[in-house]
Amino acid sequence: MSRCLPLLLLGLALLGAGAARPPGLSAQETDLDRVDAFLAQGRFSSAREVLQEWYGEAEGGASREERQRGLWLRAVLTVDPEMAAIDLRRLVVRYPGGPYSDRALFRLAQGARALSEEIRALEYVEDLLRDYPESALRDRAELLSGEIRSDLVPGAAGDATP
Repeated sequence: MSRCLPLLLLGLALLGAGAARPPGLSAQETDLDRVDAFLAQGRFSSAREVLQEWYGEAEGGASREERQRGLWLRAVLTVDPEMAAIDLRRLVVRYPGGPYSDRALFRLAQGARALSEEIRALEYVEDLLRDYPESALRDRAELLSGEIRSDLVPGAAGDATP
């Protein structure tokens, strides 16, 4: 057992650091880890059920990071686009600079564009580009900005600023 303890501690540290989790669930995983695992497996109903239980039991005493993660997962898993947009906006407003805020802005931009609300979509993209210059979504956001600008004013895609 003493040999297994360092490996167990290392494994727990990696899980806490956001490393990829194996598809099987262990007793140490949190409800939000279970939601992520179900989501990765395409088991959306199970993911929603566990997330709903988490909101009912743990959300009030959850850490700031867990609340952000729970809100992100709820936005991703909801079938109601308006409710998803509300949760995404909550992420951006309540947790500026958080690990999900740039993703929330990108999804809000995509949603606004899907509703032909190009000006609003462009505002979300510009917020992402301005507030999250190191975001992994930066290239995609710049491309989306150019596409939106070209839809608004033909020939404006080349005039898009980073």
